[in-house]
Formats: sequence, C-alpha cells, structure tokens
Amino acid sequence: YLGQLGAAGRPGRATPGQVPGLSEVLAVASGRDHTVALTLEGSVWTWGGTFEGPGGPAARDGLRTPTRITSLSNVVMVGAGMHHSVALKDDGTVWAWSINPLWFPGAPPSSFVLAPTQVSGLTGVIAVSGGGYNFFALKADGTLWAWGTNPHGNIGDGTLDDAPLPVRVLGLTEVMDFSSGLTHSAALKADGTMWTWGENSDGQLGDGTQVNRLSPIQVQGLTEGIRLSAGFADSFVLKSNGTVESWGFNGSGQLGDGTFVTRSVPAPLTGFTGTVSLSAGLHHVAAVKGDGSVWTWGLNQSGQLGTGTFVDSASPVRVW
Repeated sequence: YLGQLGAAGRPGRATPGQVPGLSEVLAVASGRDHTVALTLEGSVWTWGGTFEGPGGPAARDGLRTPTRITSLSNVVMVGAGMHHSVALKDDGTVWAWSINPLWFPGAPPSSFVLAPTQVSGLTGVIAVSGGGYNFFALKADGTLWAWGTNPHGNIGDGTLDDAPLPVRVLGLTEVMDFSSGLTHSAALKADGTMWTWGENSDGQLGDGTQVNRLSPIQVQGLTEGIRLSAGFADSFVLKSNGTVESWGFNGSGQLGDGTFVTRSVPAPLTGFTGTVSLSAGLHHVAAVKGDGSVWTWGLNQSGQLGTGTFVDSASPVRVW
C-alpha cells in the first residue's frame, strides 16, 4: 500500500515479480514499509514508505518505484530497520537516515532526518545493519557497535539508556555476523558460537528463560554457526552443515518446525538441509539452498511467502 513492491500501479501480489528499473543489484535490505537496494556501481535506491527516503516530507505516502539517493555514492553495504536506513561507504564512513532525530545529535527534536547523515565516532567499519529501533556496525577489529533506542537492552551495553552515538556492545570480540530483531539482537563469533541480548519475552534469546538481558549471553549448545538472522521476536542460525535451528515466538509457524508452539531453546528444522542463506522478516522467513531453490515459511496474510496463496505455513515450502 506504500509501494513496497516497487511497481507503480501494482496491487499486492502473492508470487515473485521483478522490480522494474533496477539492474546490477548487489544487495537488498528491507524495513517495515521500505526497501533499500545497492547496485554494483555503489549507488543506493529506495522505494516504499518514505518516512526516511529521498522524497522528503511531500512524498511520505510512499515512493512507488525505485528512486536513487543522489547524495550517496561509493557505497558497499546497506541496511534497513523499522523506519530507518544505513549505508557503509568504501572509505569506512557510515551514513544513516531516520524518522527518529534522537539518533542524530544536533538534529531538531521534532524533525525527521530525511537525508543521509554521517554517523560520527565510527572508523574502521566493515559491515552495518539496521535493527528494529537501532543501528549496528562491525569494525575490522571484530568489535560490534550500536546506537539508537534501547528499551529492553537491545543495544547490549549493559544499560537501558538510549544511545545517540555508537557504543560498544559489551564483551564481544571476533564477531563475524550480527542481526537485530524488533527489540533483541544476536551475533556470531569466529568460533561459531552465538550470543544474544535484549528482550526475551518470547524466549527469543534462546537461553531457556524469559529474562531480558542487557549484555550478550552465549546460547548454550550452539556451535558451528556461520550465518544468523533475528526476526520480530525469534532467532535463526545457519550451521556449517547446512542445517537451520530456530527459537522464539511461533504464532505464525515462523520457526519452521511444523508447529505453532513458541519455545525458548534452539531446535533444528527437521529434514531441511543444504541451506546457504536465510533471512527473517516480521513473522516469516526465507532461505536459499545450495541448488538455488528458494524456500519460505511463516505468516502469509499478504502473500509474503510467494506461494500464490495467503495461507500461513509452519514448514518450509518451495517458491522456486
């Protein structure tokens, strides 16, 4: 309804369709109502709800087709959160834009930061992402840094204080992958162990409790992780043998285990192997296998599983 599919004049659809006007796309990141795409030449394009887009205040009802952010170039990575976006340039600088001026020191408290603004205090950054209400940046030295709102300790600095400037996530070194859900966060270390922090009301931290954590704790029994993704209130890890484990909220079957039962400890998706990539959305998940096939599961009320139906699925279904 805000142009999230990037096709002007098109209603919602329940099967995959090409986004017109884009080529040589290197990476894509999606927020709640908007999408950010990075091309091989280092340009950034956005569409959808433009609370944080290039259209400015007059275009907040949505950009219906991909629109280039002309002030950004030489970008190597992009990320998106609830109502915010972030970009990493090849010189290691980080640029962000958002509806929340509290994340940008010096911005008027009642204004939106509608244009990419450099984040001060960050050097040596090699990766970025946007969480539910915050940003994360990974430095070349393996440390993880975060800023934004912090209602449940999702920044991971041991406090509940909001952070307008980047602060270091406590105790984490040798980080190789990271992700943030709505109000919880997760990281993988080079040794394959997984660490989580933030809200835990649905067991999304994987420690067998519902206790929030203000700093990272290790998910016991999980090793050989190579990729991870944090959803709305659930978590997923891809292991080196191509299997996937999941835990947290499961009201729409997004854990992919064939049930709708929420759980607070990791368990594998039985029989689902050969996975090379996965990404968790609001209440659904998509995964790619080594043979190039795409699989989805979870909530499907808007056709987000791409199966041609609007029926939720508690087990992976093949899209193509």
